[in-house]
Amino acid sequence: MVNPNYKNFGPRLGFAYQATDNGRVVVRGGYGIFFDRPNMRLYNSQLFNMPYEMMAAALATPNENPFVQVPQPSAFPLDPLSASNAGIFPFGGYPAFLPVQFYGTAAPIDFPIPATGLYPDLKDWSIPYVQTFNLGVQTSFANNWMLDVGYVGSEGRKFPRLFSFNQANTPTTVFGFDLPALVPPSAGSLGGPFYPGFSNLTAPGLGSFLMESNSNSNYNSLQVTLNKRLAQGLQMLLSYTWSHSLDDYSGSDVSDIGVIPGNMVDEQSNYASSDFDRRQRFVASYLYNLPDAYHGGSGFAKKALNSWSLSGIVTLQSGVPFSIFGRADAFEATRADLVTRPNPGIRNQKRQR
Repeated sequence: MVNPNYKNFGPRLGFAYQATDNGRVVVRGGYGIFFDRPNMRLYNSQLFNMPYEMMAAALATPNENPFVQVPQPSAFPLDPLSASNAGIFPFGGYPAFLPVQFYGTAAPIDFPIPATGLYPDLKDWSIPYVQTFNLGVQTSFANNWMLDVGYVGSEGRKFPRLFSFNQANTPTTVFGFDLPALVPPSAGSLGGPFYPGFSNLTAPGLGSFLMESNSNSNYNSLQVTLNKRLAQGLQMLLSYTWSHSLDDYSGSDVSDIGVIPGNMVDEQSNYASSDFDRRQRFVASYLYNLPDAYHGGSGFAKKALNSWSLSGIVTLQSGVPFSIFGRADAFEATRADLVTRPNPGIRNQKRQR
C-alpha cells in the first residue's frame, strides 16, 4: 500500500501585458505545477519478485546440463518457512540452495541462489511533479512579421530512479564456495554486501533494485521564433532554441526502469547533462508559391504548369552527450572515472557535462 498524499496542489498562472498602445509589443508569462505518474512497468514488475518467481542464473555450466533446477511453477509462491521447502531454504529464507552442475563436477551440487526483483520504496514514495515557467516578448515589428523571444524553464522533482541496494563488492568465498574459481571475473557483481541473500547482477530483471522517487532535473532555454505570415507568395517559420537539461537519472530509451552505470549509491555523482540534452536546435519550415509559368489560353497547360508551390522543413541540431563506460552488461555496469588532463591526478567522478 502507498501512503496517501493530500498535498498535490497544482496551480497554473499566466498573464499577458500589452506594452505599447499600438499593440505591437506584448509580454507574456506563466507558471504551473504538473504531476506525473510512474511507469506501469514499475507495478507489473512486482509479479516477478520473490516469492512469486525465482530467477536462477548460473555460469560455467556444461552444455548438456546448463540450467538450474528450480521448483515447479505450481510451488509458487514459495514459503521459505514450510517444512517441504526446508531443503531449499536451510536458513528460513534466501538464499535458496538449488542443484547446479559446473564444469569439472560429476554431478550437480547445491549452490546458493540469491533473491532478485524490483522493490518499490512504498514508505517514502512520492508523486513526481514538474514546475514549469516561462517569460517572453512578442513583437510585430513589420506587416506579416512577428518575432517571439522567450525564456522557458522547468524543474522536475521526485521522479522514479532505479537504485541497486546491493551494489557489488569483490566476492571471495561464500558458504565455502570459491566464487572466482566457479565463475569468471566478469561476474564480480554477484558479490554485493547482501550477497548471497540478494543478487546484484546489473540487469533489472536479474539484480536487486529499489525503485525510489528522488530523481531531480532542471531545464533552461532561450527560444526565438520568427514567423512570416503568407504574403507575396511566401510563408515561413524559423525557430531556434539554446537549452541545457541536467538530471541525475535520465531513465532508459523505453522506460524509467534502467540502470545507470557507475556508483548508484552516490546519486550526486550522476548529476550532469541529460542523456537527451541537445544544446542547440534550429528548425525552418517554409512554403513558397511559385509564379505562374503559363499565361496562354490552354486550360490543360494552366493546370499542368501553374499553381505550383515549393515547401520543406530543415532541422539542424547539436548531438547528445555520452559517457565512457568501462562495461555495461548484465554482469557489470561501470563508468570511466579517470581522464587524461594536464594534472593526471585529478579524478573525474561525474558523467559528461
